[in-house]
Amino acid sequence: MFSFDHVLGFTSTGTKSWTSIASERQQAAEIIQVPKQLHALETRYLKRTTELHLFKLLYYTFMLSHILGCIWFNFASGVAIPTLNDSSAANTTKTAFGANLWLPSKKLESGSLMLQYMASLYWSFGLMSSSGESEYPQTTAQCIFSVVTMTAGVFLFAYVIGNFTDIIELTSSESREFNVKMGAARQMLDHFKMPSTLQERVQTFLLFKRYHTITQEHLLGECLPPSLLTDIRLVYMKPMIEKVDFLAGMEISITRMLVSQFTQVLVSRGEFVFRFGDSGSDMFFVLTGILDVLLPMQVAKRSRPTFRAVADTVATKASSGDNQVGPTAEDLDSSWQQISIPGQLKKMNEISAGRYFGENGLFTNGERDAYIQARTSCILYRLSRESLELVFERYPRWKQKVIQIANIHREQARLEQLSREEQRRGMLISGGRALSRSDIVNERAEGLKGSRYHARLQRSNTGSSSRIIPTPVGLADQQDQNLFFG
Repeated sequence: MFSFDHVLGFTSTGTKSWTSIASERQQAAEIIQVPKQLHALETRYLKRTTELHLFKLLYYTFMLSHILGCIWFNFASGVAIPTLNDSSAANTTKTAFGANLWLPSKKLESGSLMLQYMASLYWSFGLMSSSGESEYPQTTAQCIFSVVTMTAGVFLFAYVIGNFTDIIELTSSESREFNVKMGAARQMLDHFKMPSTLQERVQTFLLFKRYHTITQEHLLGECLPPSLLTDIRLVYMKPMIEKVDFLAGMEISITRMLVSQFTQVLVSRGEFVFRFGDSGSDMFFVLTGILDVLLPMQVAKRSRPTFRAVADTVATKASSGDNQVGPTAEDLDSSWQQISIPGQLKKMNEISAGRYFGENGLFTNGERDAYIQARTSCILYRLSRESLELVFERYPRWKQKVIQIANIHREQARLEQLSREEQRRGMLISGGRALSRSDIVNERAEGLKGSRYHARLQRSNTGSSSRIIPTPVGLADQQDQNLFFG
């Protein structure tokens, strides 16, 4: 027979062993620990707050219905009432099934355990929700218990409604704010008859910011103090900072101040972080995403051509009856064209999460020497030259160390550039034609002319002239500014 002893483990004989008592205490302790466990889950899984709230509502509703239903059933069974008699007294306990209409019916006394349990749940839930057809209680105890059950139902109903309201308001407020932004953007794009590609880029960015941003710094900045936000950044930014030669090995105070100057930048798929020829003074760290390093075809052609490509071009001209000995400038142009992929831009490299680029802009006044395009939606952190100068002003000794390391890297880059030029000259000499000094000067002049033409084209397209920012003390002029790639 089902009774209140099934709630906390009372035995039907009225006596309990030490093992059963320990088991009852363990069960009671587990029930008491459930709210703490639910709170821990809500704290850990922040993205599952709605699901956890729903589960908590169902759990509390079920447990309250379970306990009150068992107590109601015990009014008829009476086996959970403690007695001071011996074990034989439990066998003579009289039941009250069907004694009045408020108590469980006589049929439940001989019914199955599942039927008894479900009938008890139905009665308690019906009385708490005021949706059942319960009869009036006949005794004082029954009246008190009915009032307690209905009062518990009132508080449970208020708790359920309040939580559902919070869930709906939380979900609807976020969706409402996003829909307002998306609607305003679409209205503006439609009003000015923007091309469909631009509209798609705007929608992609808004969707990325709404659903795929990891850090949500725009929210953290509103509710957290700057020091705590810096501590959070320091956890995932320090490994990336340590990869930069001139930033590695800093004191913790310098690192904290530097990290506090970072700015989060969201870049949607297909967007350019910067373009070839742009003036810039920012360095970027990649938190998530992949970016491509692209060069214009005219610049990519000035990369090292393979000896095989040059030789094939010369052989083709020799077979056509040309008396020219060695490769000419046209031959080199033809060989460069062979190794270049079709299109306006050529991919030279890629930048993945945990890496950095654009550090050249921190120390030189030069223009960007490549396009950086996001292959996927990316989260970047930007460090500007102005922010770095603020750190330099406070830590002048560290500034000297950074500039010294930057000068070393700049000199290495210059030597590498000279090495590449020597390899090009050697390739021409091996083809049977030694370049004169005037040829070398003319070649450099042609390259410089093409670079300046492209820069003027970029400025005319953007409608703004490049802004030159003074170079930090200790660095050389702009002419040899290829310190890093980007």
